[in-house]
Amino acid sequence: MNLKEQWKLKAQASLLEPPKEEYLDYALSEAEEIAKGKVVPLFALLDIALVRLKLLLKIELNGEDELLYKQALGVIKDAPSEGSERKSNYKSQIRRSEFDL
Repeated sequence: MNLKEQWKLKAQASLLEPPKEEYLDYALSEAEEIAKGKVVPLFALLDIALVRLKLLLKIELNGEDELLYKQALGVIKDAPSEGSERKSNYKSQIRRSEFDL
């Protein structure tokens, strides 16, 4: 299933009335613009697109929408750039024991 199909299913499941195709395309393009140049997980991209769609349709956001949007923006901010050697957001470190001298 490609990105547009997954986006359409998420939007239809989240809204009472199915939105027009042009609104779906516009909200997804806004989300892709926000994530431009980053390797972003699919869930973050779709969460941002959903919030952008609700704003476009003048649907009032609830607290959960705002929380998802902030978390998705944080994921995008921390995501590695395209072509970067870093493959994930996990930063490994060597832990020291208090018993090490």
